[in-house]
Amino acid sequence: MIAFATLTFPEHKPLKKIADVSFHVQENEELYFKNIRSYYYETEEREDAQFYLYRLKSRRKDSLQPTLNLTIVNNWRMDQAYILIEPNFDSQEDLKLTFQIDNQLDTLESGLLNTPKHYELATRIYETITQEGSVQTLEENPKNLFVEEEDRQAAIRVLKDYFKLVGKL
Repeated sequence: MIAFATLTFPEHKPLKKIADVSFHVQENEELYFKNIRSYYYETEEREDAQFYLYRLKSRRKDSLQPTLNLTIVNNWRMDQAYILIEPNFDSQEDLKLTFQIDNQLDTLESGLLNTPKHYELATRIYETITQEGSVQTLEENPKNLFVEEEDRQAAIRVLKDYFKLVGKL
């Protein structure tokens, strides 16, 4: 029975389908993140906004291969956490991405990047990467994102931590 469960258990848990976007952080999840998971992150305190920014230590810091770096923003005063998407390449004002899983192609235009848009992009990136899909920019010279396995794993690690923090995973 244990062997069967091990073989059939999915490698990546699917996200919970929640109608409303909630950035609320449960206290037990925040304690787990701060005590266990924050070791893998560089922490920056923004005193002007009273946020903590968590950037994965193993993220791509160069711009040789285009990717999207993901940052967890902890608003500890409001018990909320947000995800911030930071391209490591020069991009247009609006970030336009195409997501391809198998033969299904979908396009998402970010428009004004506010917290719900970052959240929506993050869910799409997580679903696409965990299903071995591809993400690329939609511009004159398209850029394939998350091509390198280390970039994919870094994105999955940050997104799993974030979605666990906000109760979506």
